[in-house]
Amino acid sequence: MYDFILYIPNTFTPNGDYDNELFKPKGLRMGKYKSYQFVIYNHWGEKVFSTDKVEEGWHGANAIPGKYAWVIIITDEMGAQQKRVGEVLLMK
Repeated sequence: MYDFILYIPNTFTPNGDYDNELFKPKGLRMGKYKSYQFVIYNHWGEKVFSTDKVEEGWHGANAIPGKYAWVIIITDEMGAQQKRVGEVLLMK
């Protein structure tokens, strides 16, 4: 088993300036995952975004500025499941 390598920004700015508009993980071997789940929760623990597609990210268009929790659960091509959690700051 190996650690999966992801870059996950801690801030994004969906404000229409075409810079840093989309929040999504980036990393090596993402196209090889057997399963992928990316979920974002608001301050109250309500799910505001969820996807099982590595190419999809959160636009945050209707969300209020603030901190959001995220969870990523991946099953790699060897069948090992790994989980990462963190926070992102949405700024407009």
